[in-house]
Amino acid sequence: MTVLSDETLIERTHTGDYSAAGELVVRYTPVVLRYAERYCYLGLEREDLMQEGMIALLAAVRSYRADGGASFRTYASRCIANGLGHVAESHLRARNIPLALLAPL
Repeated sequence: MTVLSDETLIERTHTGDYSAAGELVVRYTPVVLRYAERYCYLGLEREDLMQEGMIALLAAVRSYRADGGASFRTYASRCIANGLGHVAESHLRARNIPLALLAPL
């Protein structure tokens, strides 16, 4: 079996080969897990973080352009980190709302 490069799999995904997208998901699951574990200390569930990280990975697969100057691994890592960072920011923002504002008086 020949191991295809990330960029080749991206090209195939853009032409409608969804098995190539599946291969990328399998290949990058450990990367998503590594980033997700960084935010578990905030009280967020690992499964929720993994799901958000996978959404960010799939968005990276759809939006990656080889002429952008970065490898797919670098681009996907930034997309995953940014996606999970936004989730963490949102979680922290929601935690800081005083309860008096949430419950009717």
